[in-house]
Amino acid sequence: VVVKNTVGAGDSAVAGFTYGLTTCQDLLQSLTYAVALGTATILQPGTALCNRDDFQNLLPKVVTEQV
Repeated sequence: VVVKNTVGAGDSAVAGFTYGLTTCQDLLQSLTYAVALGTATILQPGTALCNRDDFQNLLPKVVTEQV
């Protein structure tokens, strides 16, 4: 992705992880939400937070694997 701004990306990632945990998702799905929301936020200019469309488009593209 093209990074436009990193302000709020960490906060968005924490929000995604917390959302996953509070909606009874497992840790892997919660982490996937965190990555998608954090990434969606860096696509926005200035201090804008992510938008739903970017999040929903990124969510199926997040790949996780056990190391």
